[in-house]
Amino acid sequence: MLSDAQIAESLDEILQDIDSDDINFDDAVEPELQDLESKCPSDVSQFVPTSCKKKIKPCIQNLNWKKHGNFIPKIHDFDPSKSGVNKTEFGLSDQSSILNFFEAFVTPSLLGKVAFETNRYCQQFQNVTSGSRINQWVDVDCEEMFVFLAITMLMARNKKLEIQDYWSMDPLSHQPIFGKYMSRNRYQIILQMLHFSQNEDQVPRDRLAKVRMPLKEITKNFKEAMVPFENLAIDESLVLWKGRLSFKQFIKTKRHRFGIKIFVLCVVETDFILDIIIYTASTTEYKKTDPSLGISGAVVNTLLKPYLNRGHKLFIDNWYSSPSLAKYLHKKKTNVTGTARKNRKGMPSLLAKLKVGQTESQHTKNMLVVKWKDRRDVFMLTTQFEDKMVHVGKNDHQGNAILKPVAVMHYN
Repeated sequence: MLSDAQIAESLDEILQDIDSDDINFDDAVEPELQDLESKCPSDVSQFVPTSCKKKIKPCIQNLNWKKHGNFIPKIHDFDPSKSGVNKTEFGLSDQSSILNFFEAFVTPSLLGKVAFETNRYCQQFQNVTSGSRINQWVDVDCEEMFVFLAITMLMARNKKLEIQDYWSMDPLSHQPIFGKYMSRNRYQIILQMLHFSQNEDQVPRDRLAKVRMPLKEITKNFKEAMVPFENLAIDESLVLWKGRLSFKQFIKTKRHRFGIKIFVLCVVETDFILDIIIYTASTTEYKKTDPSLGISGAVVNTLLKPYLNRGHKLFIDNWYSSPSLAKYLHKKKTNVTGTARKNRKGMPSLLAKLKVGQTESQHTKNMLVVKWKDRRDVFMLTTQFEDKMVHVGKNDHQGNAILKPVAVMHYN
């Protein structure tokens, strides 16, 4: 077998013997091209190549981070005179009872609609056997729906293994309050027929169609009931649910772990919930106004939109916070403070190895990022606090004052 070197030498000798001038490549190829042209139809359109246009992803401009110099935040002013509950719009006063406040959010008209849909669903219910309780159905009204809702809320305060145990006559577990206002059979049949919308009117791919009506009315009442105070917070909550659901979540850091994830906007001073967004995977109802904000920024913008340009102070965790969001909110006269991820786009590089209690920071004209060494590295992004250490009011085992960044103190 010839080696690669021997094959190369043989090819060189063959090429040297051939005179390239003796070969006319055009004459050799021309007849074949003419035959092909004669076979091709004349009405075939010519191919004109087009260049592929690459989609440019939006990104934030390069931020001018500085290590040196003091950061002086430009805090937007907030007018607290109009904050509080809108009692006059709901016909409430300081003498109103707890039930009056409850009816301001869960209105009789809302429960009247629920009663109507429940009665209609029972009339449309099929596959009813002769011995079924549905044959003895009596239409439910608004007052009975209030009783049903009150009993359901009371069950959460008195845990039992089964629903029928709440009507048990066993002396060890007997609670007469439930049977006093509604019988066991009546409660179970209302629970079975409970409905909030007409099944035939459901919109395709609307995963919240069955609860759309009460969800819309209750959130509307909550928004109108409160003019929020200065400090607001956005975080996610997990409502326990272990049944079959396409958008059920598993979050191991939450108490329930399994359930429905909800993005919540609330007032820090009162824990009053202003608005919610239920996470339904790809059909989650948030509005993307600025592509550079991402999904988390779009959630913040959707929840906070009615309260922008008022000087509020927003506190968020590292899933939401980013330099692009802080820059956007600052233009909307909204201050923001939150933990941050060091690899988030636009974040400065803080690479110093710190000891416990030490800090490193960089800032722009309106933003400050602080790296603080606690048990681990903590990154804080703020547009409203300076780069200062404050005393938390406690001392360590050696008697030294415990200091923390002012942004961490207010965030906690």
